[in-house]
Amino acid sequence: MRDDEKLSQCLGERLFQFRQERGLTLLECSLLANLSKAHLSQIEQGKSLPSLDKLLDLAEVLGVNVCDFFVHKAYDFDEEAYDELRRSGQRERVPF
Repeated sequence: MRDDEKLSQCLGERLFQFRQERGLTLLECSLLANLSKAHLSQIEQGKSLPSLDKLLDLAEVLGVNVCDFFVHKAYDFDEEAYDELRRSGQRERVPF
């Protein structure tokens, strides 16, 4: 599967999930986001990618951040590793 196909698939699955969690029908969500029902259906099926403007509209309608369409708990970062990160001013200097 190509990267753009993976992106479409991921976006569609997350969009469907968020819409279902909020109890919105395809028609209700499409009207609120100013999309056709057919286009929203194609996006959810991974057959189409929305423009950035439409993606922002969908995020607003669903009450999520645009990044949430692409991040899933299964792929989240390791919190313990994150705690170990340091900003450049906080790093220990290693003498050579």
